Amino acid sequence: MVDNRIWGFDLDTRKAWRIRPREGKELVGHEYWHADGIHLGYHGQYPDGQVFFGMIRYDNSERLELPVSRRTGHIHSNDFSLVVGDGGGGGLVVRLWKRIDDTFAGPRALAEHRSSFHIQKVHVHPRFTPDGKQVLYTSDGSGYGNLY
Repeated sequence: MVDNRIWGFDLDTRKAWRIRPREGKELVGHEYWHADGIHLGYHGQYPDGQVFFGMIRYDNSERLELPVSRRTGHIHSNDFSLVVGDGGGGGLVVRLWKRIDDTFAGPRALAEHRSSFHIQKVHVHPRFTPDGKQVLYTSDGSGYGNLY
C-alpha cells in the first residue's frame, strides 16, 4: 500500500529520492544497511511469485537481485555473500543462504528459534556480528524475550 518502501534523504539539500524504485506489483522490504555503509540489502517477490535477495547502492547504482528458493522474513548480511533470515513464511528456524556466483545456495538451518512473533520485540530479527562469525537473534521460546 506504499508506492515505494526504501527512501534516501540528503539532510543538506533536503532532497528525497526513491532507493530501488518499485516496479509494478512487486514486493520489496526488510531493508538494511551493509557494513560498508554504502549498500543496502533487502528481499522481495516479483509478480510471478519468484522470491529474491537484493542489494543496491544508496544512489540506485549497482543493483543486483538474485533468486532464492525459499521465502523468509527479516534478513541481514554484512555484505552480499552470506545472508541470515528468520525463516518467516513457515518454520521456526534461523536459516543461512550462501552466495555462489549468480545464485544463493541453501537455505541451511542454523538454529531453531521457536519465537512466537507475538509482539515486535520478540520478532527474531537475526543479525551477524561485525566480524561475521556469529548470529544474534531474539526469541521468546523460553517464555521471555531473550537475545541468543
